[in-house]
Amino acid sequence: MAAEEPRDFDEVAQRLNRIVEAVGDESLPLDEALKLYEEAVSLGLQAGDLLEDGLDATDERDALEAELTEVGGASIGDEQTTTSGTAEAGESVEGAARTA
Repeated sequence: MAAEEPRDFDEVAQRLNRIVEAVGDESLPLDEALKLYEEAVSLGLQAGDLLEDGLDATDERDALEAELTEVGGASIGDEQTTTSGTAEAGESVEGAARTA
């Protein structure tokens, strides 16, 4: 198994690619190939969890954005450009121009 556990999806994918390369070597002993197979199964489960966590975070962000849109009519990260600068989310362009 790798010295450190992969922390994100890209690290998991990189480790899986290294395992595929290693198992492709016909001179690899069977017991080592089985260890790598077990590691690959574990990494596959970890990758699924990471993807699921990412989808959950995206769902939470979308729900928060929908709630903010209902309340203030703006989205997360929305900005409107004015002649004197940038209006904050929820602030009208006219209000930003007056305060500038």
